[in-house]
Amino acid sequence: MKIPRSRLSSLDVLILAMVKRGLATSYALLVNAKMSVGATTSALQRLESEKLLSKAPGERRSQIYSITEKGELELEKQWKKMIGSIQTPIYESTLRIMYMGWLFNDPNIMPKYASLAAERLRYQASKYELEATSIRAQYGYLWQEGETKESEYPTTALASVYRFIRCLGDAAIYRSQASALESTASEIQRLLPVKSLSARPSLKSEGY
Repeated sequence: MKIPRSRLSSLDVLILAMVKRGLATSYALLVNAKMSVGATTSALQRLESEKLLSKAPGERRSQIYSITEKGELELEKQWKKMIGSIQTPIYESTLRIMYMGWLFNDPNIMPKYASLAAERLRYQASKYELEATSIRAQYGYLWQEGETKESEYPTTALASVYRFIRCLGDAAIYRSQASALESTASEIQRLLPVKSLSARPSLKSEGY
């Protein structure tokens, strides 16, 4: 099934960028980038069916992919589109975009995008925290001292405890992710630019 141009995911764009840089098989993506073989194999096949990648037989029945001229144009187009708005899922997509910002030698993208993504994540966290506060206010008797028989609890109250737990947990995850993005962006900025690395000898992995 063909992928509408507007529906390429951040993973699809990331794989296009990685194939362009020489990570040409699902095994190479697994070994070097720790990316799931299942996810990358499906993405590689989709991108090849869209003529964004081409493939050739490799060793051990592997398929070696390379980016096409059409893929090059699409990569540039999708990159510009991606940095124009916060992608979802926010955390995973932002990590991918920060990596590509470094890969494309566009360092100013990383702190700005990470900051916007972190702000969005904290906003999501605050929504869950407000919902948890609302649940506690509505069913405050669940927090009172003393024992109450389960039969005295309405079904809605019992179900809301699960909602309360999920809200607190999700809020904590979003806040943690926001902090992680900011610290990761700071760390990535310390890396040498890709242009500086291009003059160094490349390391070739075997067995692809």
